[in-house]
Amino acid sequence: MQLNKKYQGFTLIELLVVIAIIGVLVSILGASFSAARTDARNKVMRAEIKETQLALELYKAQNDNYPATLSTLVPEFISEVISAADSANASCNIRYAAPGGTQYKITAVECLVNGTVSADDELARCPSSCSTCDSQTNFTARPDFANSLAVYSAGQECM
Repeated sequence: MQLNKKYQGFTLIELLVVIAIIGVLVSILGASFSAARTDARNKVMRAEIKETQLALELYKAQNDNYPATLSTLVPEFISEVISAADSANASCNIRYAAPGGTQYKITAVECLVNGTVSADDELARCPSSCSTCDSQTNFTARPDFANSLAVYSAGQECM
């Protein structure tokens, strides 16, 4: 009597090992995709604030002053107003001030993740050229400065 039965299929142990390996690979890939998504959203926020700055300058060239609100720029100068929802940081807050329509400053407070702005960055909230806000002290003592962006007209960097 011969017992040469050939079993077809996989054992439970084999299936569990394969599922565990797939789980590990998915978790590794998920972490790298998450970092790439955050980096992309930081770059989108930088691009949107620069686009808004360009729209403000075009508006001023045509109207001899800056608008009271950013929504005035839509749809002639930009397709939509910069939004905190585009940020990778849930604490993001967009602020716009144009005192008298002669100058402006847009600040995207805590709109970035992982402190990607330094005092020498062109979009720094408190640039190194500004002596009144002591940029080096602020970037060391206040982490929100490294997570914030700003664009401004001449003379408003320290506003």
